[in-house]
Amino acid sequence: MLVGTVALLLMAAAAIAGAVGVPQLGRWPARIATLAGGCALGRLVWAFAASDWSSVYVADHARSGLPVLLRLAGLWAGPEGSLLLFTFGLAAAWSITERLHDQPNRWGAALTGSFAVLILIAASPFERLAIPAVDGLGLQPILEHPAMVWHPPMLYAGLVGLTIPMFFVLGRESPDRQVPIPTLLMPLALLAGGLVSGARWAHAELGWGGYWAWDPIESAGLVAWMSGAAALHRARHLGRWSTAIFVLPGLCAVWATTLTRIGVVDSVHAFSDRPTLRVGLLLITSALTGAAGATVTADLRATSSTLARPRVPAGRRRAFVVLLAGAGVVGLGTYEPLVEAAVGGDAVAIAGQYFARVMWPVVIVGALAAVLADRRYVLAGLGGLIGALLTPIAAGPFGLAVGAAGGAVAISAVSARRRGTLAHLGLGILLVGIAGTMASTVQLAVLSQGRPVTLNGETFEQVGIELEEGSVRSAAVATVLVDGDPVETRLVRHELRGASTAEVGHRNSWTGETQIVLIDGTDASATYRINHHPRIALVWLGGVLAAVGLLVGAVGSRQGLRRLRASNWSMVDPASSSAGGGEAAGAAGGAVGGPSAVTGRADVSDGGADGV
Repeated sequence: MLVGTVALLLMAAAAIAGAVGVPQLGRWPARIATLAGGCALGRLVWAFAASDWSSVYVADHARSGLPVLLRLAGLWAGPEGSLLLFTFGLAAAWSITERLHDQPNRWGAALTGSFAVLILIAASPFERLAIPAVDGLGLQPILEHPAMVWHPPMLYAGLVGLTIPMFFVLGRESPDRQVPIPTLLMPLALLAGGLVSGARWAHAELGWGGYWAWDPIESAGLVAWMSGAAALHRARHLGRWSTAIFVLPGLCAVWATTLTRIGVVDSVHAFSDRPTLRVGLLLITSALTGAAGATVTADLRATSSTLARPRVPAGRRRAFVVLLAGAGVVGLGTYEPLVEAAVGGDAVAIAGQYFARVMWPVVIVGALAAVLADRRYVLAGLGGLIGALLTPIAAGPFGLAVGAAGGAVAISAVSARRRGTLAHLGLGILLVGIAGTMASTVQLAVLSQGRPVTLNGETFEQVGIELEEGSVRSAAVATVLVDGDPVETRLVRHELRGASTAEVGHRNSWTGETQIVLIDGTDASATYRINHHPRIALVWLGGVLAAVGLLVGAVGSRQGLRRLRASNWSMVDPASSSAGGGEAAGAAGGAVGGPSAVTGRADVSDGGADGV
């Protein structure tokens, strides 16, 4: 593991050199740090691939008998490996920012160097055992799932990607330099994919309980996504607050990864409590927040009289406010336990009822904003009616309102036929699906052979329970007939970890999904938890469409990115190019790469962001 440690040292040294700002080095520190971080990560990957039981980290997060991909996924199963992956991502983001900006960026260097030094001090994944282990402990039981292979890397890539706009605006010379739209679209697409895949994983392993039952770690990712989506709606309209708008998603992303690793907030995703690592992460993130805040304040003072107030289209302005309000609501509930712990209170996560009661006005206002943006009131009303009809009455007034909001958003997006239609359509379908799950039911039932039980219009009967013995995993496998169809559910005992997990059985229909969870019992009679989730398939469909829509927008905006680079990232804001009709004319000119309405300069604004 000496190679990994040396690579980490080189990464830290290069980042420190970049933060100090040695003109002769140019952009080489970022390149060296990224290469060194890749070498360190590659060394750890090789240790997992080779089942190196002399490595403390490998022995703690892998075992023989695991599929190869799941064994490699142990790299991000603990605080050390996941922090190394995140730090490598920061180095890559720093390097990308410098390539786009064509000048050194001290912000990316300072953050990358701080995390690299912290890994060396408090979270090195390259420690070795004096005597190699015979075998490893393997992953935590709940992590032995195929989604472990792609969900964390996708989530980390999305979070890290949101630091690129932050590095860009903090390092730019003047506030009128346009932020590259793909640096928002691509991270948002990856983060959306990570959140949706995590929701599907949580549903399969734990049962649907709202948004992960509003688990604080995943909710922190939602805060970053919503703030990034808010920034996207203002990306083409610069003003006094442009620096703050693009810094916020990056700060939320760094705080999200910090919350995961400090071990303070109660969460099924949080890593163990390590005082040194906790203090280091909080110091780094707090220092970044303070320094960025000071820069934003300085920019506000400097641009108060020099930068004209942009004329932002009403639809974008409303969407920006709604998304920012939603991020504030979720952020308050997510980070309140951390603040309470800091003042000596109990770090208990806020229950999902808080989000349900506070978020519904935001959702309704957002739906109204979507309708008003296109002024297609009849179509939007029809969509709202369809969304409400698809929502079960048991979802209650809030659920019906959310379903109507989702239908209105979906139909408005389709009727508008603009860029961003697919993402907005996905968001509308997602809202209808979430509204349906508000009518979910959770019931306990005792099932036995020959004695059917009817719940929610479905008939359940236990066939029997078989025992599977193994040195690593033992399981009680129950078979239950649901309307005559056999469904298997397992209660698994992980001998190495000394823990038990329930593997949920599923039965899907056009109206929803039924989950069956074995709790305890014998071959003759057993107790089960039976969950019924109406319209759950719309959650997955909508989430995937939203992620794909953002990805399509990112790919389609490459031409605008090249135009922006050719113009040294300057732009003529179409909204301020003339009074009255200048906004529409300037926007039309930008869409085809033509001249601005008044100035005659080429409008290099990124058409790929239009309508997102």
